[in-house]
Amino acid sequence: NNNNNNNNVITTSATSTSISSGLTQQEEKELLWKVNYDKLLQALLGRQCVDFVRKKWGRNVANVLHAMFRITEDRQGINADKKTSSSVYASDIFKEVSKVVSFDHEKIDQTIFEQSLNTMCTDIPAIINKLDNKQGELDQKFTINIEALITDMKNRYLESVITTKYGQESMRIFKLLIAKKQLEQKEISDFAMIP
Repeated sequence: NNNNNNNNVITTSATSTSISSGLTQQEEKELLWKVNYDKLLQALLGRQCVDFVRKKWGRNVANVLHAMFRITEDRQGINADKKTSSSVYASDIFKEVSKVVSFDHEKIDQTIFEQSLNTMCTDIPAIINKLDNKQGELDQKFTINIEALITDMKNRYLESVITTKYGQESMRIFKLLIAKKQLEQKEISDFAMIP
């Protein structure tokens, strides 16, 4: 029972240490509720990533990413290195995303689906990775690049704080320093076109 509920945020499990703690057999048979923190954090991460992608590229791309997160929840989820998700076949993603009805009550067709995958693969940094097919495999495999998504979200947040607090010119200087690592004051004014 505990194995089947491993994918849920809140799971039930029979007490296993009750005998050593002096509980009766009746109390032993009762179920305890516990939070699956790994699953909860994975669900929150997925929701934040999908919201970020929705703001960046729109509903269709976000729906494709959301479908990928839903599929990986049923499988191993996020790999132990926490950098990528488990791999997912394109056909499975398309089946899952075509179940989702958008606000217009239109389903995503194959063309929009492929464009959404391409958008996420070609972004810098790529938020999904296209894996090499094994010999004989026709269906393409993808993984979610969790590390790149989180880094992109952090950078966007930092950029918005800098822009809000110090203005657009400071934001240009910040981006220059991130890209070039080190610049003299004259170089900064030349590159950022600041008088």
